[in-house]
Amino acid sequence: MGNKSVSNPSKKITDNKASRLERRRKYQRERRKDPAFAERERQYHREYKRERHKDPALAQHQREYQREYQREYKREYQREYKRERRKDPAFAERERQYHREYKRERHKDPAYAQHQREYQREYQREYQREYQREYQREYQRERRKDPVFAQGHRIYMNTYNRIKKQTANKEEASKQAKIAREQYLQSIHSAGNSGELTLTSNSDETNQSPSKNSDGTLSATFQCSS
Repeated sequence: MGNKSVSNPSKKITDNKASRLERRRKYQRERRKDPAFAERERQYHREYKRERHKDPALAQHQREYQREYQREYKREYQREYKRERRKDPAFAERERQYHREYKRERHKDPAYAQHQREYQREYQREYQREYQREYQREYQRERRKDPVFAQGHRIYMNTYNRIKKQTANKEEASKQAKIAREQYLQSIHSAGNSGELTLTSNSDETNQSPSKNSDGTLSATFQCSS
């Protein structure tokens, strides 16, 4: 069986592209050796840059780029300069002395002193607010360890969720839940005074469904439920 040469079209196309690219590169290399061609290239790029710089958007972009470059260069230079200077003990001491003198002078300035006082007041207010928030959180954590408080909280949540599910009114649900919790706490307080302390709620009242009066408000029986 005779040998047959199998041609690969894709390989042939790739070879042709590579050959054209190589010829173009060779042509460019040869042209650049020509002084007249090199001068025309330089002239073309100069003209191109002049035209581009007439574009306001490009000019603005260039100015912003230069400013950012200068800022970054200055920051890096300052950081490097400080790193090197801080290695010098005498320089480090002069820096500390300068900052001490600067602070003393600033505190003599009435405007600066007023600014410092306002800053301290604002800091104290924020500190007090954070302290109050943390105190409330701690207070709530401690209260939840109290069985009476925990039961009152459960009554509140159960009442709130039940009324909200039935009426879709969050404000009314919160109001009635608070009433139920307060009534429970009052009943516990009364029972404690009479020596009959109990932490359980009336299951019959809990399972009652809400009924409305003629004016559309919830009945007192449901308000007392937990």
